[in-house]
Amino acid sequence: MDIIARAENAIKGIMVKDKFNNNILLLKTGHIRKFLTSVNLVRDRVEVYKMRGQEPDRLPPELVAEVKFLKVKLMYLAGREKNIVGAFVEKSGLIEMIDSIGDSTERFDTFAKYVQALGAFHKFYGGKDK
Repeated sequence: MDIIARAENAIKGIMVKDKFNNNILLLKTGHIRKFLTSVNLVRDRVEVYKMRGQEPDRLPPELVAEVKFLKVKLMYLAGREKNIVGAFVEKSGLIEMIDSIGDSTERFDTFAKYVQALGAFHKFYGGKDK
């Protein structure tokens, strides 16, 4: 499955029914935005590294550590609101994706695009701030 379809399915998978039987998202935009900001900061550092052209297909150890730390940030967000954010983390498979990145710039790029797609589908399907 491509990352776009996977992201859409993950967002659809966390929708719940309200009292009028409408599909709604309990996950707030802020939950995704905080994590997306962290991913974008790492992505910017990866892009600078790739432009230097030393070994553009492999991340250096310091960037590998930053990628791994994204898992900590995600687990913290999930731990604060287990029923909502925890369900999103589980359905999205973000932890498994982070674990599979290793030192691959290609897998990191795919991961970063996936997180962006999650944010886009969240907004498209009615995700709100409040």
